[in-house]
Amino acid sequence: MWRAPRIAGVPVNKETLNNLTQAAKDVAKNRYAPKHIIKHRLSICETCPHKVENRCKACGCFLKAKTALLNSTCPIKKWD
Repeated sequence: MWRAPRIAGVPVNKETLNNLTQAAKDVAKNRYAPKHIIKHRLSICETCPHKVENRCKACGCFLKAKTALLNSTCPIKKWD
């Protein structure tokens, strides 16, 4: 199975570029998720086998930042 090359644990592919673009837009427009959504997302990540310390091994993101952005999504579709 082919795996995308990684830089600092982040896969280098089109999906990553799209996610980073959306994250930059959310930060620039101050669009953050409400606290109850952040807690819900983090609780899902806590049980995920892709969680390594404070990062998601599937996408390479830091969980605290990823879960706080309003339009962020789970790379393996675990979030609602």
